[in-house]
Amino acid sequence: MKTFQELCKSSEELFFSPFVIENFISPEELEFCLDVYDKSPVFEPASHSRATRKDSQMHPEGGPSKFKEIFLPKLAEVFKDKKIVYEGSNFTEWHAPVSVHTDGYQLPYSSAETIEKNQEILGFAVLVPLRTDTGTGTPGTVMFDQKLYGGGVNLADSAHSKDSSKINDVSLISEYTNKEFDKTDSNYFCVDHLADETLHGFSIDKIIRWNPRDAVVWHRSQFHCSSKFVGFNSKTHLIFFCNYNLVD
Repeated sequence: MKTFQELCKSSEELFFSPFVIENFISPEELEFCLDVYDKSPVFEPASHSRATRKDSQMHPEGGPSKFKEIFLPKLAEVFKDKKIVYEGSNFTEWHAPVSVHTDGYQLPYSSAETIEKNQEILGFAVLVPLRTDTGTGTPGTVMFDQKLYGGGVNLADSAHSKDSSKINDVSLISEYTNKEFDKTDSNYFCVDHLADETLHGFSIDKIIRWNPRDAVVWHRSQFHCSSKFVGFNSKTHLIFFCNYNLVD
């Protein structure tokens, strides 16, 4: 049995660069997703001023089985050599850009002991863009070079090296530069809404533009954020979180 630290190390060894799967879902599946979102109740505990969340498992007319029927075979095709553990999914309608964060182990909800018991290696996130409120504009996900193998963190718009609720020990962040963000980067215009303190020590890997029906896939350890909103006021996506299971 691997310890939590060893599972984090295994996750590091399985890191992959983010990629896009074009036409991940059909037009009919997109309409089904939007119908589920529109009919589902708001999940208040996970919603706030910047985001409205709806649990995809709340659909009153057999949503869970239909979602598994649609998505689990698709995910299994992407990672054929891995035993995938489906951790959860939700719809999110963002009313403002989300700051720099990772989608690591959700330790407030699952303890390190539980992760050790289940022998789960931190896996991947799959985001399916659905729509913008105006039907125009192109949202983007900004992927950074930096990673954190372990629990998920959100740096918000405060200095992560000074905020005890975020990350104090930046040495835990892989490839952290400890330098001011390079504002000559050609992609800086996508993140110029963020505070300098938030971007300190970070560098951009790539910008992935959203197209409805595609899927954006990344390792859950990788820091990322929203590009600033241009041409729309809100955007909606469905996201899945998965791990790998070492238990036969």
